[in-house]
Amino acid sequence: MSPTNILSETDKPEHEQTLLSLPDVPLLKVLAYLRLQDLGAAGLATPRLGALTRTHSSLWRRPGKDKFESVERVADLLPVAPPTDRLKLDVDCYVQGVGASFEGCDSELVVQVPAAEDAARLIPKLAPSLRHLNIFGLEIDELFHNLKAARRIETLRANVLVSEENSKLLWPKGLVLASLHTLELECDEDEPGEATLRALRSMLRALSGLRSLKLTSAELLPILDACPSGLRRLDVKAGEGVAKALRRLRGQLRELRIKMTWPWPHKEEVDDLLKSWSGPLERLELIGVTDSPLRLDGLPNLQDLVLHYFSHFPHGYCLAPTLAGLTRLRSLALLSAPAPAVLHDISCDVIPALELLVVGGIGGCGRSPCHSEDCPFAAKQDPVQLLEALVRRAPQPLHAVSRLDCNTWSGPRLGWRVMFAHPEGPPGTEAETDCRLCRQAAEAARFYSPPHRPIQVRGVQVR
Repeated sequence: MSPTNILSETDKPEHEQTLLSLPDVPLLKVLAYLRLQDLGAAGLATPRLGALTRTHSSLWRRPGKDKFESVERVADLLPVAPPTDRLKLDVDCYVQGVGASFEGCDSELVVQVPAAEDAARLIPKLAPSLRHLNIFGLEIDELFHNLKAARRIETLRANVLVSEENSKLLWPKGLVLASLHTLELECDEDEPGEATLRALRSMLRALSGLRSLKLTSAELLPILDACPSGLRRLDVKAGEGVAKALRRLRGQLRELRIKMTWPWPHKEEVDDLLKSWSGPLERLELIGVTDSPLRLDGLPNLQDLVLHYFSHFPHGYCLAPTLAGLTRLRSLALLSAPAPAVLHDISCDVIPALELLVVGGIGGCGRSPCHSEDCPFAAKQDPVQLLEALVRRAPQPLHAVSRLDCNTWSGPRLGWRVMFAHPEGPPGTEAETDCRLCRQAAEAARFYSPPHRPIQVRGVQVR
């Protein structure tokens, strides 16, 4: 039965209650049972239902994707769906029909289609409001063609398929994406050919407003020689020639993230690069640091440092050489469980500007289950007590953020604690609520937690 038939009030006894006669709350419960296509039809049926479907995004979020006859039927939902400026489009020739869903708190529209022609018909329909585009499964020429209809996008994530047949493919003349500031590229080939690299170079040269670039494949490092002068943030995977590719960008980068893989085949390249770095770098994130001490002598302006060991920082890991000379370091994050000896290397005498210390994976109590962010057993762990001592001795306000691994990875939420030494007031008072560092600590806990995972943050006053 269609929504229009469901809502019809004709030929019904006067005492019989119709859907439209229900108050909003029970009516919303009924609407939640409708498929997306029927929900859209209901929203189009009356102004009241349209207002409800537009303002209650939870109606549209449900597991899996609903099937549609075409991308046009998906586009029909937009006038009565929650406003969204995000599209994730997956072109997969092995799927049958069109699938769509709304995901996340920002109601991202996620669509799966079998052919590039479907993408070309859908994107123009979203173009006026589209700001963030994730697109997968298109060849480079198809990607370039679709971007002509998405000139207002601000962020783009693209996985491109490569056809070396079109060896002269370049960025379309006259195509300007003036608002695009963030780009993430990945390639389906292990070793993309010169035609692919040439096409992607032409893309980078055309994006003069680009500020942030992420390359998920080390094989794409050669295109870095085409980066615009305004690039400020770079995220790369270490590969052959990584040092050479990054050196020419030293004078402009403010943020750098490097991911290394075991068994660290490019360790010496990365070590030499960072040791001799000269430039205004303010934030450095290293994923997969090695056992050997890391020296950052060339980074006196560094303010934020993030280190991630593969499993946990071993007992023999020496952090002191890394921190030496980082007098402007404001925040330090160790995102793998550190041994107590590692925390002993952190001294406010060496890094006097330190305000925020984030430590992931503090050993838990071992009970099962235990999902308490205030576990009394975990609080007695040596790392926790070392962090409290650091907060207590700091010459200026220092906030330490730690995640307690009391089986919380399999539990309903992650437990974080923020340790501080406020001059007055117990946790939860105005001093904590108005504290800038408390807010930054809570933001760090969310940032370093898995996406879409509930967390709980508790403040602990250190006496």
